[in-house]
Amino acid sequence: MTITQEMVSVLFEEETIEKVKKQFANNQEIVPVDSKEISFRLLKTKEGNINLEFLAKDNNGMYFKVIGYYDNFERDAHKFDVTILNEFENDFEELENNLNTQNLKVRYMDIEESGLIAAFSREIIQQVQLMYREKQIGVSEEVAKIIGPFPHLQAMQFDKYLTINGLQIELLFSMEGFPQFFLDDEHNVQGAFGAYFKDENGLSLNPSVQYKSNFDKFYRMGLFSAFKSL
Repeated sequence: MTITQEMVSVLFEEETIEKVKKQFANNQEIVPVDSKEISFRLLKTKEGNINLEFLAKDNNGMYFKVIGYYDNFERDAHKFDVTILNEFENDFEELENNLNTQNLKVRYMDIEESGLIAAFSREIIQQVQLMYREKQIGVSEEVAKIIGPFPHLQAMQFDKYLTINGLQIELLFSMEGFPQFFLDDEHNVQGAFGAYFKDENGLSLNPSVQYKSNFDKFYRMGLFSAFKSL
């Protein structure tokens, strides 16, 4: 198995499932899970879901990243739902026949929900910070001669195109000079998911109006890695 397949498999291990059942019952906030020589934890949030998270590291330090979450617990039947984040769906599908999914209903997030998870991920924040640094340095004289002294055209040179949460992402500088998050046209979702403003107080993360309700819900559910720094 690949490393991501191993991580997904922990969602369905008997030891993990038993810990989740107890956690739903006793409301313990954090329960450690040691498996595959990786540090996992089960985090019960204020919204009532339980996230399986692993400890990750990037250039800004350590943080927790969600693989999937458990909810809709039926105490008498010992049943609940397992929702797998988009970037891990393919790993699950390749392993599904070898996993114990008894009494578990597996769910996926839709494209807009997955896009919102990506928009407020740790990976995106790193890229936004890089965009602001590159913009501050500015374009080379050679490039400036080609595109002219137009701030917006120069800012466009620092736009980013990448894959986050299994989706093709575009981070584009707006005419007003701040980055915005879009899904690539191949996903057929129009409009920005969020904007990232920077001032003397640091970086401000802002969902678009149409996603504000889900943003608030997912924040309470602890699904955004951008807010999970140690």
